Amino acid sequence: MYDPPESGVDSLEYLEIYNNTGADLDLEGYSMIGVTHTFTSATPLAVEQYMLISINAAALTNNFGVNSIQWEGGALNNGGEDIGIINPQGDTIFWMEYSSSGAWPSSAYGAAIELCNLDSDFTEATNWNLAQSTGNFMIDIFFPNGSPGRANEAVCQQRDYKELVINEVLYEQPNWDPDFQYVEFYNYGDKAINLSAWSMRGSLDFPFFGNLEVEPGQYLIMTSKVGSLFPFLQQPPEVVIVFNSSIIGEPDFVLTNPNGDEVMNFRYGQTVEFPIAMRGEAVELCDPTADPNDGNNWAISSNLGTNADGNMLSGTPLALNNCEPSSILELGEEDDYSIVPHPVETSFRIESTETYDKLQLIDPYGRIIMEQVPGQEISMEEFAPGTYAVRIFSGARFVTKKLLKL
Repeated sequence: MYDPPESGVDSLEYLEIYNNTGADLDLEGYSMIGVTHTFTSATPLAVEQYMLISINAAALTNNFGVNSIQWEGGALNNGGEDIGIINPQGDTIFWMEYSSSGAWPSSAYGAAIELCNLDSDFTEATNWNLAQSTGNFMIDIFFPNGSPGRANEAVCQQRDYKELVINEVLYEQPNWDPDFQYVEFYNYGDKAINLSAWSMRGSLDFPFFGNLEVEPGQYLIMTSKVGSLFPFLQQPPEVVIVFNSSIIGEPDFVLTNPNGDEVMNFRYGQTVEFPIAMRGEAVELCDPTADPNDGNNWAISSNLGTNADGNMLSGTPLALNNCEPSSILELGEEDDYSIVPHPVETSFRIESTETYDKLQLIDPYGRIIMEQVPGQEISMEEFAPGTYAVRIFSGARFVTKKLLKL
C-alpha cells in the first residue's frame, strides 16, 4: 500500500514479501530497493509464507491487526517508483517499477495494489489490481482496502473487457417518489472485472467508479434513492452506487473500458420501436448480447412489486430480466388487443381475440385512475384531453397501449 487514506504523514504504507522459491529462507543480509532497510539479524521466511515491512509497525498492528518489520527510512512514492530486493551477494533478485498511471490501477488512494496471480509476470501492470478486502476500521471517511499477510483477492485487470452492459433503467420516476431512479449493470461474461478504470458519460457522468469488482453473472446497481430501492430487492447488495443528479428525459449512456473502447453507446427512444415507459416502469434489455440501439430488444418490465406502503414498481432490480422483445406493443402494431374507437372522444372498449383479466387506465402523470374488468365500456368523459396509457393484464404479463383522448 503506497497511498493510504490519511491526511498528513502516511502511517499505513507497507510492502508484502511472499516466498515462492520452494525453500525456506533467512533474509539476514538482504536489503530493499525503494525504501531504506537491511535485515541485520536472522529473519526466517518459510516457503509459501508472507512477511510484511512497513513505515510504522505499530500503526499497521493497531489498524490491520498484523505484525510487521518497520523499515529504517524512506517512504513509498504515490506516483510510482522502483522497488526490489537485493540478496547478501549484491544480486537484485526482485525488481519492479509500479506507477499510478498508464495500465496501472489509477485509483489506489486508500487501497493496496495486489499481484492478482502469484505466478504471473509481476512487471506487467495488468497483472496488478486494487485490493478487494476491506479493513474493519475507518480513516476519515474511508475503509482502507488491503490483505496484508494473507492471500490476495484481487483479480487481474481485463482492460479489453466488453461483456458488461447497462441492462435495466428506471428513468420514469414513480409517482410515489419523484426522485427515485436506478440503472442496473450486468456482467454476462465469464471473467470478473474491476471497474476502477471504467467510466460512463451521458445522462449520468461517472469519470471513475472506484474499487468495485463485478463477478461473472453478477449485477451492479446505481440509484438516486437507496431507501426507495431496497424494498424491491430480493436481497440487499454488498454495494450500491448512489448518484445525486437525475436522468432527464430518455436516457443515453456511453460506457468505456480501460482501453478506451466504448463498450456500450446507446440512446434510448431514438426510434419508434422503443417501448414507452410510464411512471414507475423500468425498461429492460431482454438479451444482454443484443444491440441496445434496436428498440425491439427492449421491453417494459412485467414484474410488478409492491412495498410495505402499497406502492408499486415494475422492474427486476438486481435480478434476471423476465422480458421478451416486443412484449410491450404500441398503437399501430398488429396485436391481440385494440382500443375501439381510437382516438377516444367519450368512451372506448377493448376488442380482443384473446381473453384478459383486467385493464388499468393511467393518466399522463403515471397515476392509475381506473381499473376495469373485461367486457365493460370505459367512459372518458370526465377526463381532460391528452395522452393516456391502457395497461391490459393477462395472467402474469401485460401490454401497454397509448390512448389519445380528444
